[in-house]
Amino acid sequence: MREEIGVVKAKVERIKNRTEGKKTFAEAIRLWGGWLFALVTLEVLLIDKF
Repeated sequence: MREEIGVVKAKVERIKNRTEGKKTFAEAIRLWGGWLFALVTLEVLLIDKF
């Protein structure tokens, strides 16, 4: 019984870590997405001008 609890506990911890990683990745995209879009737009405008 204790071994089963340990296995289940490890699985739950893995699921929590995966969820936290996805949340962190989504937050990074949200925070840096605007800067990335601005940089790409600037490059397109500079290429178009010359």
